[in-house]
Amino acid sequence: MNKQPTPIKLKEIGNIILQHLGGRDNINCYIGSNSATPTASIEALTDFIKTDPGQLPFMKMIHILLHGKVPYVEEGLQNRIKAYSIFSGGEVRKAADEGRAYYLPCTLGNMDRLMGKGCGYEIDLVIMKVKKNEQTGEYSLGLSVDAIHAALETATLVIAELDPSMPFTQGQSVISAQDIDYIIDEGVKPVYTFAAPDFENLPNAEHRIGEMITEHFLEDGMTLQVGLGKIPDAVVGIIATSGHKNSTCAAGLSRQFEI
Repeated sequence: MNKQPTPIKLKEIGNIILQHLGGRDNINCYIGSNSATPTASIEALTDFIKTDPGQLPFMKMIHILLHGKVPYVEEGLQNRIKAYSIFSGGEVRKAADEGRAYYLPCTLGNMDRLMGKGCGYEIDLVIMKVKKNEQTGEYSLGLSVDAIHAALETATLVIAELDPSMPFTQGQSVISAQDIDYIIDEGVKPVYTFAAPDFENLPNAEHRIGEMITEHFLEDGMTLQVGLGKIPDAVVGIIATSGHKNSTCAAGLSRQFEI
């Protein structure tokens, strides 16, 4: 019979980590990111550290861009838990500016060299969100695959939040139940949602930039990699009404669609 993850409560997360990794000098923890940030687990772990200071080894929280509250970056916790952020925003960026979090420069393509076996930030613990396929028993990483596969290769402890609000996505997103040690299905907060760009009311400067890129650099059938922000939104908005055909816009951290 295939191994199944053990159900636990949010309040148990600190003791589970202590049980498995308590004898280490420090713990490298990879946190699932973007709209699939496991906020409930982050909050429960921070509460445990506040309530029982000194029990857990020093924790390095390694992640890409987190959404929602990140309570462990608040003042006074940095001698027990600290953010090592590869992409920063919101509370984490403010904490890094004030010396309460560490910015860890690394491209997405090199994250396996940062966190892989024998590397400086080899991962001990993964905390992430998943969605279960009730027919196959498989789990999906849903909205945020990012570097979780690299983290899973070395992690000795994997804790997942089971989130029914997240879609089951295919491809490299799918993982086996055997990849997960513990699963939380109560008290999980839903994935983060974001309003779509307002293509009808683009700022003048960004609108003109979008027009120039569309007029001078694009051809039918091209694939365009776009990022996040007003200028990429403007370019995509202009392309949609430019008359170009058979083009694809792709963004690893945002969206993908065809024209």
